[in-house]
Amino acid sequence: MEPFNVDKALEAVSEPFSPVDLAYVDGHVVRCSLVKGDFHWHRHIGQDELFLCHSGRLRVETRQKMVELGPGEGVVVPKGVEHRTSSAEGAVALVIERQETRSKGD
Repeated sequence: MEPFNVDKALEAVSEPFSPVDLAYVDGHVVRCSLVKGDFHWHRHIGQDELFLCHSGRLRVETRQKMVELGPGEGVVVPKGVEHRTSSAEGAVALVIERQETRSKGD
């Protein structure tokens, strides 16, 4: 059992959309990522993806809906749904997904 610190983990992030793994839980991974600008549209065929805003303002979009999250707020993107994340000013997102999930999409 080892503690982790989101802010310290972010020191290893060299550029936006380059997630760092924080912890592994029952086949899932908790990742943190710096979000600045727009990520590309993508989807994950076989798994849901949870986004939790740690700091800043995080936008999560699907082709049908857009939500803007502040610190402490989250949303689940269902499996197979095309989506992207973005932030004009920059945000830190915690992402919880299966370990085999490719961050760039399927």
